[in-house]
Amino acid sequence: HDDLVVEDSYYNTQMGTVLMIDISHSMILYGEDRITPAKKVAMALAEFITTRYPKDTLDILVFGNEANGISENISSLLTEKLSIPRFGAFKKTESLNVANAVSIFLSEYRRRSTET
Repeated sequence: HDDLVVEDSYYNTQMGTVLMIDISHSMILYGEDRITPAKKVAMALAEFITTRYPKDTLDILVFGNEANGISENISSLLTEKLSIPRFGAFKKTESLNVANAVSIFLSEYRRRSTET
């Protein structure tokens, strides 16, 4: 029929999953283990993503606290470690606020991931 028009469209979609787990001292205060349940959620999500969406990647980002960074136990499990260089007047500061560091890191992480 002359009045029927079919158009094909292709979309390049992307999706990301972010799971933030607090690994700070507050997760084990007063003898209450909050890390184990959080770890179970993270492991279940990792299993779901890798089996259901095998073409997707799963990157786990760990941020340390302002004063001490990442513990040696956690650090030994990491495959890659990054730090944010400090310049100018900020070079003398001991650290960046974690929220600021996360913002800077995620911006750079996204920039690098879109270049590949």
